[in-house]
Amino acid sequence: MRNRWIVGILICLMISQLLILPTPAAGQLAAGASPMYRYNPAHSGQSAYPGPVTGRVKWSFPTYHRILSTPAVGPDGSIYFGGGDRRLWAVTPTGGERWNFVVWGMIDSSPAVSDTGTIFFGAGDSLFYAVDAKGKEVWKYLTKYPNASSPILASDGTVYFAGGDGTFNAMPADGRKLLWSYQIDAEILSSPARDAAGNFYFGAEDGYLYSLTPSGQLRWKFPTGSGIEASPAVDSSGNVYFGSKDFFFYALDSSGILRWSFRADGPILSSPALSGEGALYFGCNDYFLYALRTSDGAKLWSFDSGSAVDASPSLDSQGRIYFGAKEKYFYALKKDGSLLWKLAFPNGFSRSSAVIAPDCQIYVGCLDSRLYCITGDPPAGPPPSPSTTPTVAITPSAAFQLVSTPTGLEASPGEKVVLSLSLATTAGSGQAGTLEFSAPPGFLCSFLPPTFTLSDSVQTFTAELVVPEGFTPGTYYLEIRAVVGEVRQAVSVEIRVPGLTFPDLSTDYWAYPSIASLMQRQALRGYPDGSFRPAGLVTRAEFAKMFVLSFGMKPAEGSHVSFPDVPPEHWAYGFIESAVVYGLIEGYPDGAFKPEGKVTMAEGLTMIVRARRFALVAPQNLYLRERGAIRPLSSADWYFLYAGAVFAQGILRNEDPHLTEPIQGGAIVPFNDPTTRAQVAVLLDRAAPAGP
Repeated sequence: MRNRWIVGILICLMISQLLILPTPAAGQLAAGASPMYRYNPAHSGQSAYPGPVTGRVKWSFPTYHRILSTPAVGPDGSIYFGGGDRRLWAVTPTGGERWNFVVWGMIDSSPAVSDTGTIFFGAGDSLFYAVDAKGKEVWKYLTKYPNASSPILASDGTVYFAGGDGTFNAMPADGRKLLWSYQIDAEILSSPARDAAGNFYFGAEDGYLYSLTPSGQLRWKFPTGSGIEASPAVDSSGNVYFGSKDFFFYALDSSGILRWSFRADGPILSSPALSGEGALYFGCNDYFLYALRTSDGAKLWSFDSGSAVDASPSLDSQGRIYFGAKEKYFYALKKDGSLLWKLAFPNGFSRSSAVIAPDCQIYVGCLDSRLYCITGDPPAGPPPSPSTTPTVAITPSAAFQLVSTPTGLEASPGEKVVLSLSLATTAGSGQAGTLEFSAPPGFLCSFLPPTFTLSDSVQTFTAELVVPEGFTPGTYYLEIRAVVGEVRQAVSVEIRVPGLTFPDLSTDYWAYPSIASLMQRQALRGYPDGSFRPAGLVTRAEFAKMFVLSFGMKPAEGSHVSFPDVPPEHWAYGFIESAVVYGLIEGYPDGAFKPEGKVTMAEGLTMIVRARRFALVAPQNLYLRERGAIRPLSSADWYFLYAGAVFAQGILRNEDPHLTEPIQGGAIVPFNDPTTRAQVAVLLDRAAPAGP
């Protein structure tokens, strides 16, 4: 009965979408503290207001689930944000509830607000909504998959939004009919940015940054080594800045040509903030907040937050930086990277970025299910106008172009391969420079010659690359840079390391591609005797390690003990504690974790759903084998909605050899059985973000 009830609701939602009547225009872009994600369509990340120079909590507003959505502020000062409790909340500037609007999936995207107070947002129920200032539905648009990307508004009221189905859409404010839609074959989590000419920029899980014309035609796309979840930012010259889960931060010109790149030590999910003084700031899962120079990517400083930073930093009108980290601290930094103040909270901050509003107030959502208003002492003296903030122009004293031949090659572990480099000078003859590189740990690269002097003729060099013995197979990226003073020119070379072989694992084995993928992420390896043992069962401790490494997380450090049977000296302590910090695992009723117990498919899939923030849905036609009999999965099974989520997202399928058994239009799934190394590899490979 419950399955039929859920299906009936979804059918009603779809019918209502088809029958909804056109409505009057919902307004134009609002002027205010932050009417959309990252303050404006260019995603500058800079507020027009000064932030506090001391910090204290003024008020907090409780919800029913963690908050990943970044707040938006309407023209009347009301604060709007989504929650994991399936609600869009409207809160007064003093922390009181105005209303909440319930949908059928988590709301991780950040809303955008028009000048009439109409709020636009996407949700995990595969619908994109317009809601008026009183919390009443104006219209909704059905997509095929959950929507986590945050929309932007143009000055004419057009709303632009990306769907989980790989579409990028332009919709008039009245919601009557799409103006246009552009389709790609990958999920879009990144929020689009728009430049002054009306061009759009967004990243996707296929590893490309896309640029579209104002009418929705492809201008260009730029490849990176992994999925792009961070949202790009665009400066006044049309230069585009963004990070990727391949550990690199990129700067492109308006034509999609690489200006420079910077390698961090972890996936970059944080969107950059651009200052008016030639600097940009972004967080990284390697625990650092970075400051880079926009002209050439040189690192100005980095700040160690002590935990992953996937929320995006905000700049106040005087250049101070505000951000929350994955564990319990919210930070305020000076422009030079020194600590101004920090506040401890019961839980940490993920994805929800700080919004700086008038009266030195900051709004930010927390993993403890509360929206916080942080305030403090104002800065001394009158704040400078954002429109008159001085801009430091950095003029390079040299200009040159570096080219690699080839741009991609295969290198087996232990093998030496050779690249040819050419350097053409366009300005700055007579200046000395050097060649340098960035590559995965263990890669060796040398240059002949290693130094040069800029001249009017094209110069050639040889780069010799050695991949270390035993290196994990996969595709990697080598960045080679020519450096003259503070000017850099970089090229990226794709290095393909062929797969390894095991005596008990052939390359045509059903799970081999996934096993190779996890080995590339360094989340999985063979045994000392050279075997892989694909049918071996996985313990809960082993799964925690594989999961944390597959998803690009960092093992926790310290001495906090969540489970009495996992002390700090346990080999998997850091991985298990990390999963606890991310809210992915729980212990047994007696408080134990049982690290040597075998992980079941249900336990593993539950962690996947929590990590990917998939919408919970009721499954249909799923069955279990119990004591020799087959029974339907029911709402009494603790993982009932999680099972529906993984089937809805394609992590499991009815026709799925080695994982499910098809039956009567549905599937028999061994949810309560221990999982093998091969099965875990396939599930994690399907679910985890693409690795570097």
